[in-house]
Amino acid sequence: SFPQGGPIPIQPTDKLGSNTVGDCAEFIGVNANRYIPKMFKAEKEKKKVSWNWAAFIFGPYWFFYRKMMTVGLVIMLILLATAGLCTNSKTIAAENTFFEKYSAVYNGNGSQEEAVAAGEAVTKMPEYIILSCVTLAAHIYAGLFGNYHYRKKVEKEVAELKSSADNPEQYRIGLFRKGG
Repeated sequence: SFPQGGPIPIQPTDKLGSNTVGDCAEFIGVNANRYIPKMFKAEKEKKKVSWNWAAFIFGPYWFFYRKMMTVGLVIMLILLATAGLCTNSKTIAAENTFFEKYSAVYNGNGSQEEAVAAGEAVTKMPEYIILSCVTLAAHIYAGLFGNYHYRKKVEKEVAELKSSADNPEQYRIGLFRKGG
């Protein structure tokens, strides 16, 4: 177990998966100081769950940014399928009514109470509630497991680079090119 609240003692020669911490840090690049301690601690404690605010806020886009296309696509497809299943003529009509009422208020010729009531009607629709819950669940998943997926990606790609490089120089260049 690691000391609470204090820095985690990590050396570049320590292992992260089958790779050294130093090699993983070179692969990650600029944000290594943020990810390496989390990855190191999670691996040593055999934990898959840790919090990542960027992954929570940006959801599938964070996975795309970190070059984890499969996870990002799965989350995106779940969100798109849910949105498609929750969109029908009733939800479209309710949203149009809300936008018309809101636009009238914005243009100075509508009732604010009517706009609020139309907005509340949309948010109380079962389709809207389902879509909101699935979206929140997807973002919570990303926040909880984003670091785990990123650690596995880093470990796998560093190991692949090491095994495919013909010499140490080519390996180091590969770490900088493929990572970051």
